[in-house]
Amino acid sequence: MWWMWWACTAPQEPVALPELPGGVWQGEVRVVSQDGLPVDVREPVAVRLEDEWRVEGQRFVQQEPEGSAEWVGVFEETSFFADYSDRIQITWRLEGDPDSGALSGTYEKREVFEPSGEGVTTESVREGTVALVALEAHDSGGDGLDAVGELGTSGAYDRAVNVRVRGDVAALANYEGGFALADVADPTAPWWMGSAPVEEALEVYNDVKWVDDTHVALASSTRGLVIVDVSDSSDLSTVAVWPSEGFSSYDVHTLAIEGDLAFLSRLSRRVQGVESPGGLDIVNIADPTAPFLVGSWEVSEVGGTLVHDLFVFEERAYLCSWEAGLVVLDVSSPPTPSLLGVYDAHSPLTSHSVWVFPQGDRVLALHGDEGFGAHLRILDVTDPSEIAVLSEWQTRPEVSIHNVMVAGNQAVVAYYQDGVRMLDIGDPGVPAEVARFNSFDFEAETAGERFFDGAVGIDVANDRIYLADSRRGLLILEE
Repeated sequence: MWWMWWACTAPQEPVALPELPGGVWQGEVRVVSQDGLPVDVREPVAVRLEDEWRVEGQRFVQQEPEGSAEWVGVFEETSFFADYSDRIQITWRLEGDPDSGALSGTYEKREVFEPSGEGVTTESVREGTVALVALEAHDSGGDGLDAVGELGTSGAYDRAVNVRVRGDVAALANYEGGFALADVADPTAPWWMGSAPVEEALEVYNDVKWVDDTHVALASSTRGLVIVDVSDSSDLSTVAVWPSEGFSSYDVHTLAIEGDLAFLSRLSRRVQGVESPGGLDIVNIADPTAPFLVGSWEVSEVGGTLVHDLFVFEERAYLCSWEAGLVVLDVSSPPTPSLLGVYDAHSPLTSHSVWVFPQGDRVLALHGDEGFGAHLRILDVTDPSEIAVLSEWQTRPEVSIHNVMVAGNQAVVAYYQDGVRMLDIGDPGVPAEVARFNSFDFEAETAGERFFDGAVGIDVANDRIYLADSRRGLLILEE
Protein backbone atom coordinates (compact mmCIF):
# COMPACT_ATOMS: atom_id res chain seq x y z
CA MET A 1 0.00 0.00 0.00
CA TRP A 2 1.32 3.40 -0.94
CA TRP A 3 0.59 6.60 0.91
CA MET A 4 0.65 10.04 -0.67
CA TRP A 5 -0.17 13.51 0.66
CA TRP A 6 -1.47 16.06 -1.75
CA ALA A 7 -1.51 19.88 -1.74
CA CYS A 8 -3.29 22.05 -4.26
CA THR A 9 -1.84 24.92 -6.25
CA ALA A 10 -3.74 27.47 -8.30
CA PRO A 11 -4.67 26.46 -11.86
CA GLN A 12 -2.13 27.39 -14.50
CA GLU A 13 -4.79 29.37 -16.37
CA PRO A 14 -7.98 31.02 -15.06
CA VAL A 15 -10.79 28.49 -15.14
CA ALA A 16 -14.49 29.02 -14.50
CA LEU A 17 -15.34 26.80 -11.55
CA PRO A 18 -18.83 25.31 -11.22
CA GLU A 19 -21.14 26.08 -8.33
CA LEU A 20 -21.49 22.97 -6.21
CA PRO A 21 -24.47 22.11 -4.02
CA GLY A 22 -23.26 22.74 -0.51
CA GLY A 23 -19.71 23.20 -1.78
CA VAL A 24 -18.59 19.77 -0.56
CA TRP A 25 -19.33 16.20 -1.59
CA GLN A 26 -21.25 14.55 1.24
CA GLY A 27 -22.15 11.28 -0.43
CA GLU A 28 -20.96 7.72 0.04
CA VAL A 29 -17.91 7.97 -2.20
CA ARG A 30 -15.28 5.69 -0.68
CA VAL A 31 -12.70 4.70 -3.27
CA VAL A 32 -10.75 6.04 -6.22
CA SER A 33 -9.33 4.17 -9.19
CA GLN A 34 -6.68 4.99 -11.74
CA ASP A 35 -6.63 2.90 -14.88
CA GLY A 36 -8.98 0.44 -13.23
CA LEU A 37 -6.86 -0.08 -10.10
CA PRO A 38 -7.68 1.42 -6.69
CA VAL A 39 -5.84 4.37 -5.25
CA ASP A 40 -5.94 5.25 -1.56
CA VAL A 41 -8.31 8.10 -0.76
CA ARG A 42 -7.16 10.48 1.94
CA GLU A 43 -8.92 13.40 3.61
CA PRO A 44 -12.70 13.58 3.10
CA VAL A 45 -13.24 17.27 2.28
CA ALA A 46 -12.75 19.57 -0.72
CA VAL A 47 -12.94 23.29 0.16
CA ARG A 48 -13.98 26.12 -2.17
CA LEU A 49 -11.79 29.22 -2.06
CA GLU A 50 -12.52 32.46 -3.89
CA ASP A 51 -11.02 31.44 -7.22
CA GLU A 52 -9.87 27.85 -6.85
CA TRP A 53 -10.64 24.52 -5.24
CA ARG A 54 -8.33 23.30 -2.53
CA VAL A 55 -8.45 19.52 -2.39
CA GLU A 56 -7.63 18.34 1.11
CA GLY A 57 -6.14 14.99 0.33
CA GLN A 58 -7.20 12.84 -2.58
CA ARG A 59 -10.98 13.11 -2.19
CA PHE A 60 -12.62 14.80 -5.16
CA VAL A 61 -15.81 16.85 -5.22
CA GLN A 62 -19.24 16.43 -6.74
CA GLN A 63 -19.81 18.60 -9.80
CA GLU A 64 -22.96 20.24 -11.09
CA PRO A 65 -25.96 17.93 -10.71
CA GLU A 66 -26.97 18.38 -14.33
CA GLY A 67 -25.00 18.44 -17.56
CA SER A 68 -21.28 18.05 -17.91
CA ALA A 69 -19.18 20.55 -16.01
CA GLU A 70 -15.48 20.51 -16.80
CA TRP A 71 -12.46 22.21 -15.36
CA VAL A 72 -8.73 21.67 -15.04
CA GLY A 73 -6.88 21.65 -11.76
CA VAL A 74 -3.14 21.35 -11.23
CA PHE A 75 -2.09 19.44 -8.13
CA GLU A 76 1.39 19.13 -6.74
CA GLU A 77 2.24 16.00 -4.78
CA THR A 78 4.40 16.16 -1.69
CA SER A 79 5.89 12.73 -1.08
CA PHE A 80 7.94 11.32 1.77
CA PHE A 81 10.78 11.24 -0.76
CA ALA A 82 12.47 14.61 -1.10
CA ASP A 83 14.07 14.01 -4.48
CA TYR A 84 11.03 14.20 -6.76
CA SER A 85 7.63 15.79 -7.17
CA ASP A 86 4.62 15.02 -9.31
CA ARG A 87 2.42 17.50 -11.12
CA ILE A 88 -0.94 16.19 -12.22
CA GLN A 89 -3.42 17.86 -14.55
CA ILE A 90 -6.92 16.39 -14.50
CA THR A 91 -10.05 17.25 -16.48
CA TRP A 92 -13.17 15.98 -14.74
CA ARG A 93 -16.65 15.39 -16.06
CA LEU A 94 -19.74 14.00 -14.38
CA GLU A 95 -21.26 10.83 -15.78
CA GLY A 96 -24.72 9.39 -15.15
CA ASP A 97 -26.86 10.04 -12.09
CA PRO A 98 -25.09 12.54 -9.82
CA ASP A 99 -26.64 10.85 -6.79
CA SER A 100 -24.83 7.63 -7.64
CA GLY A 101 -21.45 9.10 -6.85
CA ALA A 102 -20.01 8.02 -10.19
CA LEU A 103 -17.46 10.61 -11.22
CA SER A 104 -14.81 10.03 -13.84
CA GLY A 105 -12.44 11.87 -16.08
CA THR A 106 -9.12 11.78 -17.87
CA TYR A 107 -5.79 12.78 -16.44
CA GLU A 108 -2.30 13.53 -17.57
CA LYS A 109 0.39 12.93 -15.00
CA ARG A 110 3.77 14.54 -15.50
CA GLU A 111 6.54 13.25 -13.27
CA VAL A 112 9.69 15.31 -12.84
CA PHE A 113 12.61 13.46 -11.28
CA GLU A 114 15.53 15.48 -9.97
CA PRO A 115 18.11 13.27 -8.23
CA SER A 116 19.78 15.13 -5.41
CA GLY A 117 23.24 16.34 -6.31
CA GLU A 118 23.36 14.80 -9.76
CA GLY A 119 22.02 17.80 -11.68
CA VAL A 120 19.99 15.59 -14.02
CA THR A 121 16.29 16.14 -14.64
CA THR A 122 14.06 13.65 -16.43
CA GLU A 123 10.36 13.97 -17.20
CA SER A 124 7.79 11.30 -18.00
CA VAL A 125 4.13 11.69 -18.96
CA ARG A 126 1.41 9.22 -18.04
CA GLU A 127 -2.15 9.37 -19.32
CA GLY A 128 -5.17 7.48 -18.10
CA THR A 129 -8.57 7.72 -16.46
CA VAL A 130 -9.70 8.30 -12.90
CA ALA A 131 -13.05 7.28 -11.44
CA LEU A 132 -14.81 7.65 -8.10
CA VAL A 133 -16.91 4.69 -7.03
CA ALA A 134 -19.76 4.77 -4.53
CA LEU A 135 -19.72 2.07 -1.84
CA GLU A 136 -22.97 1.26 -0.06
CA ALA A 137 -22.57 1.00 3.69
CA HIS A 138 -23.64 -2.04 5.70
CA ASP A 139 -24.22 -2.54 9.41
CA SER A 140 -21.27 -3.66 11.50
CA GLY A 141 -21.62 -6.82 13.51
CA GLY A 142 -21.77 -10.54 13.02
CA ASP A 143 -23.93 -13.18 11.45
CA GLY A 144 -22.62 -16.50 12.71
CA LEU A 145 -19.44 -14.89 14.09
CA ASP A 146 -19.19 -12.81 17.25
CA ALA A 147 -16.37 -10.62 18.54
CA VAL A 148 -15.57 -11.91 22.02
CA GLY A 149 -12.54 -9.69 22.51
CA GLU A 150 -10.93 -6.57 21.02
CA LEU A 151 -7.77 -4.56 21.48
CA GLY A 152 -8.02 -1.07 20.05
CA THR A 153 -5.27 0.83 18.29
CA SER A 154 -3.18 3.67 19.64
CA GLY A 155 0.40 4.79 19.22
CA ALA A 156 2.63 1.82 18.46
CA TYR A 157 -0.40 -0.41 18.05
CA ASP A 158 -1.83 1.51 15.09
CA ARG A 159 -2.56 -0.02 11.72
CA ALA A 160 -2.66 -3.77 12.33
CA VAL A 161 -2.09 -5.62 9.05
CA ASN A 162 -1.22 -9.18 10.04
CA VAL A 163 -1.43 -11.51 13.02
CA ARG A 164 -0.06 -14.92 14.00
CA VAL A 165 -0.92 -16.72 17.24
CA ARG A 166 1.30 -19.18 19.10
CA GLY A 167 -0.19 -20.59 22.28
CA ASP A 168 -1.60 -17.67 24.26
CA VAL A 169 0.36 -14.93 22.49
CA ALA A 170 -0.60 -13.03 19.34
CA ALA A 171 2.15 -11.34 17.33
CA LEU A 172 1.02 -8.42 15.16
CA ALA A 173 2.66 -6.52 12.32
CA ASN A 174 1.40 -2.94 12.58
CA TYR A 175 2.79 -1.47 9.36
CA GLU A 176 4.48 1.88 10.15
CA GLY A 177 3.47 1.30 13.79
CA GLY A 178 6.02 -1.53 14.08
CA PHE A 179 5.43 -4.81 15.89
CA ALA A 180 3.46 -5.81 19.00
CA LEU A 181 2.62 -8.76 21.23
CA ALA A 182 -0.77 -9.36 22.83
CA ASP A 183 -1.75 -11.81 25.57
CA VAL A 184 -4.85 -13.67 24.36
CA ALA A 185 -5.05 -16.34 27.08
CA ASP A 186 -8.43 -14.87 28.04
CA PRO A 187 -10.05 -14.09 24.68
CA THR A 188 -12.57 -11.80 26.34
CA ALA A 189 -9.83 -9.67 27.92
CA PRO A 190 -6.73 -9.52 25.69
CA TRP A 191 -4.03 -7.04 26.62
CA TRP A 192 -0.97 -5.54 24.98
CA MET A 193 2.26 -7.04 26.35
CA GLY A 194 4.73 -4.83 24.54
CA SER A 195 5.76 -3.29 21.24
CA ALA A 196 8.78 -2.35 19.17
CA PRO A 197 8.84 0.44 16.55
CA VAL A 198 10.22 0.21 13.05
CA GLU A 199 13.85 1.29 13.01
CA GLU A 200 14.20 3.27 9.77
CA ALA A 201 12.44 6.17 8.10
CA LEU A 202 9.74 4.98 5.65
CA GLU A 203 9.99 1.42 6.97
CA VAL A 204 6.88 -0.71 7.48
CA TYR A 205 6.33 -4.23 8.81
CA ASN A 206 3.80 -5.96 6.57
CA ASP A 207 3.99 -9.56 7.81
CA VAL A 208 4.88 -11.55 10.91
CA LYS A 209 5.55 -15.26 11.50
CA TRP A 210 6.75 -17.24 14.52
CA VAL A 211 10.20 -18.83 14.17
CA ASP A 212 10.04 -20.65 17.52
CA ASP A 213 8.72 -19.96 21.01
CA THR A 214 11.09 -17.05 21.56
CA HIS A 215 11.60 -15.51 18.11
CA VAL A 216 9.40 -13.94 15.46
CA ALA A 217 10.28 -12.97 11.90
CA LEU A 218 9.08 -9.71 10.34
CA ALA A 219 8.85 -8.66 6.70
CA SER A 220 10.43 -5.22 6.44
CA SER A 221 10.01 -2.84 3.51
CA THR A 222 13.59 -1.54 3.84
CA ARG A 223 15.69 -4.13 5.72
CA GLY A 224 14.36 -7.43 4.37
CA LEU A 225 14.04 -10.12 7.05
CA VAL A 226 14.06 -8.90 10.66
CA ILE A 227 14.18 -11.40 13.55
CA VAL A 228 13.13 -10.29 17.03
CA ASP A 229 13.69 -11.98 20.39
CA VAL A 230 10.32 -11.98 22.20
CA SER A 231 11.36 -13.90 25.34
CA ASP A 232 11.03 -10.64 27.30
CA SER A 233 7.99 -8.69 26.13
CA SER A 234 9.30 -5.56 27.84
CA ASP A 235 12.44 -5.67 25.70
CA LEU A 236 11.60 -6.78 22.15
CA SER A 237 15.06 -6.60 20.67
CA THR A 238 16.19 -7.26 17.09
CA VAL A 239 18.74 -10.09 17.04
CA ALA A 240 19.31 -10.41 13.29
CA VAL A 241 18.65 -8.71 9.97
CA TRP A 242 19.07 -10.24 6.53
CA PRO A 243 20.64 -9.04 4.28
CA SER A 244 22.95 -7.33 6.72
CA GLU A 245 24.81 -5.26 4.14
CA GLY A 246 25.20 -4.49 0.44
CA PHE A 247 21.75 -2.96 -0.11
CA SER A 248 20.35 0.52 0.42
CA SER A 249 16.86 -1.04 0.70
CA TYR A 250 15.44 -4.55 0.55
CA ASP A 251 11.64 -4.69 0.36
CA VAL A 252 10.18 -7.96 1.67
CA HIS A 253 6.39 -8.04 1.73
CA THR A 254 5.45 -11.51 3.01
CA LEU A 255 7.25 -14.51 4.45
CA ALA A 256 6.66 -18.20 5.09
CA ILE A 257 8.60 -20.45 7.43
CA GLU A 258 9.11 -24.15 6.78
CA GLY A 259 11.42 -25.88 9.25
CA ASP A 260 14.80 -24.13 9.23
CA LEU A 261 14.01 -22.08 6.11
CA ALA A 262 12.36 -18.69 5.68
CA PHE A 263 10.86 -18.02 2.24
CA LEU A 264 10.73 -14.29 1.45
CA SER A 265 8.59 -12.60 -1.19
CA ARG A 266 10.62 -9.65 -2.43
CA LEU A 267 8.97 -6.63 -4.03
CA SER A 268 12.26 -5.03 -5.00
CA ARG A 269 15.76 -4.21 -3.86
CA ARG A 270 17.89 -1.13 -4.32
CA VAL A 271 21.67 -1.06 -4.62
CA GLN A 272 23.46 2.30 -4.85
CA GLY A 273 20.28 3.98 -6.09
CA VAL A 274 19.48 1.36 -8.74
CA GLU A 275 16.29 -0.63 -8.18
CA SER A 276 15.86 -4.18 -9.48
CA PRO A 277 12.70 -6.36 -9.72
CA GLY A 278 11.46 -8.71 -7.04
CA GLY A 279 11.68 -12.42 -6.54
CA LEU A 280 11.95 -15.22 -3.99
CA ASP A 281 14.74 -15.51 -1.43
CA ILE A 282 15.27 -18.62 0.69
CA VAL A 283 17.13 -17.98 3.95
CA ASN A 284 18.37 -20.47 6.53
CA ILE A 285 17.23 -19.50 10.04
CA ALA A 286 18.25 -22.62 11.97
CA ASP A 287 20.14 -20.15 14.16
CA PRO A 288 17.73 -17.17 14.33
CA THR A 289 20.61 -14.89 15.25
CA ALA A 290 22.65 -15.77 12.14
CA PRO A 291 20.44 -16.12 9.02
CA PHE A 292 22.14 -16.76 5.69
CA LEU A 293 21.01 -17.03 2.06
CA VAL A 294 20.40 -20.49 0.62
CA GLY A 295 18.89 -19.70 -2.78
CA SER A 296 17.00 -17.13 -4.87
CA TRP A 297 14.70 -16.93 -7.89
CA GLU A 298 14.02 -13.80 -9.95
CA VAL A 299 10.48 -13.02 -11.13
CA SER A 300 11.89 -11.52 -14.31
CA GLU A 301 12.12 -15.14 -15.52
CA VAL A 302 8.36 -15.00 -16.15
CA GLY A 303 8.25 -11.33 -17.14
CA GLY A 304 7.12 -10.08 -13.72
CA THR A 305 8.28 -7.17 -11.60
CA LEU A 306 7.54 -8.28 -8.03
CA VAL A 307 6.48 -11.09 -5.72
CA HIS A 308 3.75 -9.91 -3.37
CA ASP A 309 2.76 -12.97 -1.36
CA LEU A 310 3.63 -16.65 -1.16
CA PHE A 311 2.74 -20.02 0.34
CA VAL A 312 4.94 -23.11 0.65
CA PHE A 313 3.45 -26.61 0.56
CA GLU A 314 5.11 -29.98 -0.01
CA GLU A 315 8.35 -28.58 -1.47
CA ARG A 316 6.56 -26.21 -3.80
CA ALA A 317 6.43 -22.43 -3.47
CA TYR A 318 3.34 -20.64 -4.77
CA LEU A 319 4.22 -17.03 -5.55
CA CYS A 320 1.72 -14.23 -6.11
CA SER A 321 3.64 -12.27 -8.70
CA TRP A 322 1.03 -9.57 -9.39
CA GLU A 323 0.82 -8.99 -13.15
CA ALA A 324 2.77 -12.21 -13.84
CA GLY A 325 0.12 -14.28 -12.04
CA LEU A 326 0.40 -17.21 -9.64
CA VAL A 327 3.80 -18.81 -10.18
CA VAL A 328 4.62 -22.33 -8.92
CA LEU A 329 8.22 -23.28 -8.18
CA ASP A 330 9.87 -26.56 -7.21
CA VAL A 331 11.89 -25.76 -4.10
CA SER A 332 12.89 -29.32 -3.20
CA SER A 333 16.43 -28.14 -3.84
CA PRO A 334 16.40 -24.69 -2.17
CA PRO A 335 19.63 -23.46 -3.82
CA THR A 336 18.10 -23.97 -7.27
CA PRO A 337 14.33 -23.26 -7.41
CA SER A 338 12.81 -24.23 -10.76
CA LEU A 339 9.65 -23.14 -12.56
CA LEU A 340 6.73 -25.62 -12.70
CA GLY A 341 3.85 -23.52 -13.96
CA VAL A 342 2.00 -20.19 -14.07
CA TYR A 343 -1.68 -19.28 -13.70
CA ASP A 344 -2.42 -15.95 -15.40
CA ALA A 345 -5.69 -16.63 -17.20
CA HIS A 346 -7.78 -13.65 -16.11
CA SER A 347 -7.76 -9.88 -16.39
CA PRO A 348 -7.14 -7.51 -14.72
CA LEU A 349 -4.40 -9.59 -13.13
CA THR A 350 -3.09 -8.49 -9.72
CA SER A 351 -2.16 -11.77 -8.06
CA HIS A 352 -2.05 -10.95 -4.36
CA SER A 353 -2.62 -13.82 -1.89
CA VAL A 354 -2.75 -17.62 -1.89
CA TRP A 355 -3.28 -20.56 0.48
CA VAL A 356 -2.63 -24.13 -0.66
CA PHE A 357 -4.19 -27.25 0.89
CA PRO A 358 -4.84 -30.93 0.12
CA GLN A 359 -8.31 -32.28 -0.57
CA GLY A 360 -8.48 -35.99 -1.27
CA ASP A 361 -6.01 -36.79 -4.03
CA ARG A 362 -5.92 -33.19 -5.23
CA VAL A 363 -3.98 -30.11 -4.23
CA LEU A 364 -6.14 -26.97 -4.23
CA ALA A 365 -5.46 -23.28 -3.70
CA LEU A 366 -7.45 -20.29 -2.55
CA HIS A 367 -6.29 -17.37 -4.68
CA GLY A 368 -7.16 -13.70 -4.53
CA ASP A 369 -6.15 -10.64 -6.51
CA GLU A 370 -6.35 -7.10 -5.11
CA GLY A 371 -8.27 -4.16 -6.54
CA PHE A 372 -11.70 -3.45 -8.00
CA GLY A 373 -13.44 -6.72 -8.82
CA ALA A 374 -10.76 -8.78 -7.03
CA HIS A 375 -12.30 -11.85 -5.46
CA LEU A 376 -11.75 -15.47 -4.48
CA ARG A 377 -10.87 -18.17 -6.97
CA ILE A 378 -10.50 -21.80 -5.97
CA LEU A 379 -7.88 -23.46 -8.15
CA ASP A 380 -6.81 -27.03 -8.76
CA VAL A 381 -3.01 -26.83 -8.67
CA THR A 382 -2.33 -30.57 -8.56
CA ASP A 383 -0.55 -30.25 -11.90
CA PRO A 384 1.12 -26.81 -11.91
CA SER A 385 1.41 -26.92 -15.69
CA GLU A 386 -2.39 -27.26 -16.03
CA ILE A 387 -3.93 -25.12 -13.29
CA ALA A 388 -7.73 -25.10 -13.47
CA VAL A 389 -10.36 -22.80 -11.94
CA LEU A 390 -12.94 -24.76 -9.95
CA SER A 391 -15.08 -21.85 -8.76
CA GLU A 392 -15.20 -18.12 -7.99
CA TRP A 393 -16.80 -16.17 -5.13
CA GLN A 394 -17.06 -12.51 -4.15
CA THR A 395 -18.99 -10.11 -1.97
CA ARG A 396 -19.24 -7.13 -4.35
CA PRO A 397 -16.91 -5.73 -7.00
CA GLU A 398 -16.29 -2.37 -5.33
CA VAL A 399 -14.63 -4.07 -2.32
CA SER A 400 -11.42 -6.07 -2.68
CA ILE A 401 -10.58 -9.40 -1.15
CA HIS A 402 -7.34 -9.43 0.85
CA ASN A 403 -5.89 -12.39 2.79
CA VAL A 404 -7.14 -15.99 2.60
CA MET A 405 -6.60 -19.17 4.58
CA VAL A 406 -8.09 -22.64 5.12
CA ALA A 407 -9.25 -24.30 8.35
CA GLY A 408 -10.64 -27.79 7.82
CA ASN A 409 -13.35 -27.59 5.17
CA GLN A 410 -13.76 -23.86 5.58
CA ALA A 411 -12.14 -20.90 3.88
CA VAL A 412 -11.59 -17.85 6.07
CA VAL A 413 -11.27 -14.61 4.14
CA ALA A 414 -10.35 -11.05 5.15
CA TYR A 415 -12.34 -8.83 2.80
CA TYR A 416 -11.41 -5.24 3.72
CA GLN A 417 -14.63 -3.20 4.27
CA ASP A 418 -16.72 -6.37 4.03
CA GLY A 419 -15.03 -7.88 7.08
CA VAL A 420 -14.37 -11.57 7.65
CA ARG A 421 -16.22 -14.21 5.63
CA MET A 422 -16.30 -17.95 6.29
CA LEU A 423 -17.09 -20.28 3.39
CA ASP A 424 -17.87 -23.98 3.28
CA ILE A 425 -15.52 -25.41 0.65
CA GLY A 426 -16.29 -29.08 1.22
CA ASP A 427 -17.37 -28.93 -2.40
CA PRO A 428 -14.75 -26.57 -3.86
CA GLY A 429 -16.84 -26.13 -6.98
CA VAL A 430 -19.67 -24.54 -4.97
CA PRO A 431 -18.31 -22.42 -2.09
CA ALA A 432 -21.07 -21.24 0.26
CA GLU A 433 -20.91 -18.53 2.90
CA VAL A 434 -21.70 -19.88 6.38
CA ALA A 435 -20.74 -16.95 8.64
CA ARG A 436 -19.56 -13.35 8.54
CA PHE A 437 -18.42 -10.53 10.76
CA ASN A 438 -18.58 -6.96 9.41
CA SER A 439 -15.83 -5.19 11.31
CA PHE A 440 -15.91 -1.92 9.35
CA ASP A 441 -17.68 1.12 10.83
CA PHE A 442 -19.05 3.19 7.97
CA GLU A 443 -20.18 5.89 10.39
CA ALA A 444 -16.66 6.60 11.63
CA GLU A 445 -15.43 10.12 10.92
CA THR A 446 -12.64 8.95 8.63
CA ALA A 447 -14.48 6.06 6.99
CA GLY A 448 -13.80 6.05 3.27
CA GLU A 449 -10.35 7.61 3.35
CA ARG A 450 -8.65 4.48 2.09
CA PHE A 451 -9.52 1.71 -0.35
CA PHE A 452 -7.21 -0.69 1.50
CA ASP A 453 -8.97 -0.44 4.83
CA GLY A 454 -10.69 -2.71 7.33
CA ALA A 455 -10.18 -6.47 7.65
CA VAL A 456 -6.61 -7.13 6.51
CA GLY A 457 -4.85 -10.06 8.23
CA ILE A 458 -6.26 -13.26 9.74
CA ASP A 459 -5.18 -16.33 11.66
CA VAL A 460 -7.10 -19.35 12.91
CA ALA A 461 -5.93 -20.83 16.22
CA ASN A 462 -7.46 -22.12 19.45
CA ASP A 463 -10.78 -22.65 17.60
CA ARG A 464 -11.01 -18.90 17.07
CA ILE A 465 -10.38 -16.36 14.32
CA TYR A 466 -7.90 -13.59 15.08
CA LEU A 467 -8.38 -10.52 12.89
CA ALA A 468 -5.86 -7.73 12.30
CA ASP A 469 -8.08 -4.79 11.38
CA SER A 470 -6.36 -1.65 10.09
CA ARG A 471 -8.69 0.59 12.11
CA ARG A 472 -9.76 -1.48 15.09
CA GLY A 473 -6.58 -3.40 15.94
CA LEU A 474 -6.94 -7.01 17.09
CA LEU A 475 -10.35 -8.67 17.17
CA ILE A 476 -11.01 -12.18 18.44
CA LEU A 477 -13.96 -13.92 16.79
CA GLU A 478 -15.86 -17.08 17.65
CA GLU A 479 -18.63 -18.92 15.87
